[in-house]
Amino acid sequence: MGSRAMTGQTIHHHELESELAEFTQKESSLLLNFGYQGMFSLIDTLLTRNDVVVYDSESHACAIDGIKLHRGKRFVFAHNDMDSFEKSLQKASKITAETGGGILVLTEGVFSMNGEQGKLKEIVELKKSILSG
Repeated sequence: MGSRAMTGQTIHHHELESELAEFTQKESSLLLNFGYQGMFSLIDTLLTRNDVVVYDSESHACAIDGIKLHRGKRFVFAHNDMDSFEKSLQKASKITAETGGGILVLTEGVFSMNGEQGKLKEIVELKKSILSG
């Protein structure tokens, strides 16, 4: 059946979503059956205009395209650069203190274009220290 981008909406998509909702005991489900569609759709769905996105400059194109849909503020930090990340996160923190929004930090565990590992541990630790202090 393929992705909706390739084949359009079919009865098979609808049936599978209904079965998934029933299986997970949820009211409904939405199948995003390829990565680009998932990232593109999910980012905007999670955020309001009061939220801020802070993202790595080397994030995958699907994430960047999803971020472009965001109506709120967004800050890019230099790839795997913790000083740059800290500055972006501090800017985001000031904004969300005023708006009451949240901060979505977007990076990758392994960057698909070059295979380099993201600095997940450092990012999580720095985010915790800035947001708690």
